[in-house]
Amino acid sequence: MREIPRTVAVLLLLILLLNLTGCYDRRDIERRTAILALGIDKNPEDGPGLEVTAQIAVYHNMGEAVGGTEEGGEGAPLQVASVRGPSIGTALEKLENMVNNPIFLGHTMLLAISQEAATGGIYPLLDYLLRSNDFRRKSWLIITLGSAKDLLELTSPLHPLPPLYILTTLESLANNKAIPIMRFEDFMFRFNSPSKQPVAVMLKPAGDKVELEGLAAFAREKMVGKLSPAELRIFLYLSQAKGRGLINLLGAAGGQIKYSYEVRNSNRRVATSLKNNQVSFAIDLWLEGNIVENPEQTNLDDESVLKELEQRLSAQLERECQRVIRKIQGELATDILNLGEYVRAYHPHYWQKVDWQKEFPTVPITVHVTTHIRRLGLRRK
Repeated sequence: MREIPRTVAVLLLLILLLNLTGCYDRRDIERRTAILALGIDKNPEDGPGLEVTAQIAVYHNMGEAVGGTEEGGEGAPLQVASVRGPSIGTALEKLENMVNNPIFLGHTMLLAISQEAATGGIYPLLDYLLRSNDFRRKSWLIITLGSAKDLLELTSPLHPLPPLYILTTLESLANNKAIPIMRFEDFMFRFNSPSKQPVAVMLKPAGDKVELEGLAAFAREKMVGKLSPAELRIFLYLSQAKGRGLINLLGAAGGQIKYSYEVRNSNRRVATSLKNNQVSFAIDLWLEGNIVENPEQTNLDDESVLKELEQRLSAQLERECQRVIRKIQGELATDILNLGEYVRAYHPHYWQKVDWQKEFPTVPITVHVTTHIRRLGLRRK
């Protein structure tokens, strides 16, 4: 057997030693101050700077609050602290000087920004977190109506840990197709895209619970307006072919609900054309669902009655879609529908020579809706 040369053996030994670094930078979780949620507000005293609110985990009081089996202490599972500073980094540094361990943002579940702060420009508020190597990119980013501090100080009987209550509420709404999934990474992806505009879910405190306020619309870094919860549902049909919810069809005189139609599935097709240097869009929507209420007990066994009902539902949805599109193009004047993606993909030469932000408000957009009634429930009337 040939002997390995001494130089080769030394080289192999050095390579092995380089891979045996161990856990030299290990830090126990108990020696970190975990921030579970962050809130950002403008200075409430109308001065310069910001107010940052943090929900800090109290490890020895967690216990069953996070679903564990070990008994925790008798105190609150977290502490809410607010600090002020000229920037996010300065405020967090000030907070770190107040606690007994270095701040850790790897467990942050929620980033809440007040509408007032977002209207002034959101990128300066996100720059520090974007550059941080431990801030959790999958944190939900939301806009609050009123103070973000008030939202983070909320406690609810529905969950012992407030940030988990808000997080599970957002996930439930997303699973039910009531809101778009908009985490920190999703927001920044839209922000950095040349053909997309950011959006964010809006919540507000409602006693000891939170309530969906709608959708915040941005033109690049500034919040320019919002859609109501009803408009948000239509927005999901138009932009993502997602969305559920009840559609109430009123009687001829109005006011009285004649039918309630629950959308269960939807599909969408977007067609774009370029003629005479003018781009236009045609959106086709297909929705299917069930009749869940028939207060006037109309006989729905008649095929002609169902066809008429489908036509009325389609016409009502088309009107609602056009109303939301007019608001997005007129009042908001920002392409949160992401139609610029189609222009960029199918008409690249046109895209390169126009300012899409200025062009979008005048682009013709038509919508055609087809609805299908799949089930009538256990009653035929």
